[in-house]
Amino acid sequence: MLAPLYAHLGRDPHPLELMKSRAPALHRWVERMNVADAGMAEFPDLEESYFPGDAIPESLVPILGLMAQDYMPEPFAYLRLVFTELPRATTLADFEALLPRHLDRDPRHDLCQISASA
Repeated sequence: MLAPLYAHLGRDPHPLELMKSRAPALHRWVERMNVADAGMAEFPDLEESYFPGDAIPESLVPILGLMAQDYMPEPFAYLRLVFTELPRATTLADFEALLPRHLDRDPRHDLCQISASA
């Protein structure tokens, strides 16, 4: 979550001002995530600590589920490719058939041309 919030909103002056004015708590969180210590000036008496047993708070479970719907299919697809499909590829044609479709259509990524010029 931090990467897009910081990269796309936290560094561009106009979106940064919008985040500061419309979501000040989110802005402070983005700031805190980019410093070595907790940087929690708002909570001077709060001890910096982790949840007991590295537990995930119930309030985060729906957010993590939403993130997993968007981000997890790709790593799982790569794992399936590496551990299931690639071991069955015995020829160059088999391997090329496993490439993503957008690579198949680009002649710069033709494995026969690449291996012949190497």
